[in-house]
Amino acid sequence: MRFAWIMVAAWVVSAGTLFGQQVSPLLAPDTIYYNGKIITVDRPFSIAEAFAVKGNQFVAVGKNAEVRALAGPRTQQVDLRGHAVIPGLMDNHNHQIWRARVMQRGMDMVTVPSLAEMLNRLRQAAAQAKPGEVIVGSGGWFPRNFPEKRGPTRKDLDEASPTNPVFQFQSGRNNANLNSAALKVLGIDRNTKDWGSFPILKDDTGEPTGELSGGEQVLAADFKILPQPTVDQQIEWLMQEQQGQHALGLTGIRELVLPVEHMRTYLEMWRQGKLTMRVSMGLMFGVQHVDGWAPQQMDQMLSPLPMMPGFGNDMLQFDATLAEFEVDTQRVGNMMRRPFLRPNNRRHIGEEIGRWPHSDFLTVLTDAQGNYYGVQRLPTDRFIEVVRKMNRYGWRPGFHISGDRGLDMNLEAYEAADREHSLKDKRWVVEHIQYSHPEQMARLAKLNILVSTQMQGINGPNPNFSKELNERVQPIREWLDHGLIVSSGSDWPAFNNNPFPYLQWYVTRITNAGEVLGAAQKISREEALRLATINNAYLMFREKDLGSIEAGKLADFLILSADFLTVPAEQIKDLSPLATYVGGRKVFAKPGGGF
Repeated sequence: MRFAWIMVAAWVVSAGTLFGQQVSPLLAPDTIYYNGKIITVDRPFSIAEAFAVKGNQFVAVGKNAEVRALAGPRTQQVDLRGHAVIPGLMDNHNHQIWRARVMQRGMDMVTVPSLAEMLNRLRQAAAQAKPGEVIVGSGGWFPRNFPEKRGPTRKDLDEASPTNPVFQFQSGRNNANLNSAALKVLGIDRNTKDWGSFPILKDDTGEPTGELSGGEQVLAADFKILPQPTVDQQIEWLMQEQQGQHALGLTGIRELVLPVEHMRTYLEMWRQGKLTMRVSMGLMFGVQHVDGWAPQQMDQMLSPLPMMPGFGNDMLQFDATLAEFEVDTQRVGNMMRRPFLRPNNRRHIGEEIGRWPHSDFLTVLTDAQGNYYGVQRLPTDRFIEVVRKMNRYGWRPGFHISGDRGLDMNLEAYEAADREHSLKDKRWVVEHIQYSHPEQMARLAKLNILVSTQMQGINGPNPNFSKELNERVQPIREWLDHGLIVSSGSDWPAFNNNPFPYLQWYVTRITNAGEVLGAAQKISREEALRLATINNAYLMFREKDLGSIEAGKLADFLILSADFLTVPAEQIKDLSPLATYVGGRKVFAKPGGGF
């Protein structure tokens, strides 16, 4: 391949003949990596043998002899011993600080084996708690993994702690279980319709179940009832989380749904020199900022903040995204063109919604025959005006879109905004869009909208939808064929944040249960790797300095345990970094990995 370099001509002039004289220590690379398979992910998808790093940048990429000739007397040379190297992987939808706040507060429930043991731990904590002290249990557990196949009810928590408030986080950021004492502190009772922009779940008697559902609802309750950790505490938690993500090969994330308080934590973490994960920050923005009870919040939030995408530095920047405003939501039903298949099943969320006392802005979508089509969070005309305002203020939306009918509404609003002020080159995004159709893809392509996809299909078919529709879940092949720029991520902690299982899913369409789902949507390994690297860089306005191994770009890369391009497809999920580098700095080394 052509020897890619930057400033090499200056080195040659200063040092004499490239291969004949020693390079000046001031100009020589700090480190040269050679004898590898360097999967550059540049435009032609070139494969190199070696690369050089000076400071935090790649300065040369090419053949062993060419790159090694640049070494000076102080240059460290690392023999890759044939290992494959890829650019650092990025996650387009990652809730790292939420994970830290949910998993590292209170009693450890990450490994709790059963509901009985969870309640026993809460009972012991209540016996030792001071009057009025809130008892907190961490997330990280899943009701389906318990022998009891359920989480704690309000009654369970009342028996474990009759007087002290209990705040038990669930698996991710969107759910928590509270006892009666905690609900009382929040002012939630049988007369409360909604709280934190989500309806309050009620039992058959009309009493609150004690379960909070929705990220905005959980965060609002968190801020009101729980002692808030200091910035330094949160930084310590984030350092643990970012180290865990580096061990999986992640070097950059798009951290959405950040209230200003959490942005300040990241800024302080960067100031202290403790931020090793590149973070692109999105501002938390939800229905609660535009609904009927607070009509001026949107203008008050956005008008004084002239947001420029990419503003910041090479480690921490603003994404200019308002997230994660929910057009529809999996928790209360995707907005679908076709009705759900199981509207009468008591386990189906549609029936649960039917028991909720609804806010004026939340509409259950049904027809005359009683078929259920999901839930709409805002009237269409109101939603369109919200999108127009985002465009006027210079922000880009990050709407949570699950269903194809939700995408219809989203496209209608994007097109209305585009007619008012062109969206060209603004890199607007659709988040998730599990289900979409060719005519929708054509409309997305016409507007140059980016697709931010995660791992929705990997867990298998949705029993509420037809086989035909399930075969089209996350139709990446069709998106790419329509010319859309698609990027990948996890939606962690809702899903596993290890990037290699979802790269395998994109290539094989084999679910976690071992079944093939939507074989027609398979993509190549080269395409899959672009989704997690250069396409993510483009989504974050970083394609000029991140996403590929090229001279002049920041030196984020992984030394892999095996070759991503040749390992058997069913083993892609087992790949891992032997070492992870951010800006040329080693931020993770696998014990015994050799680097």
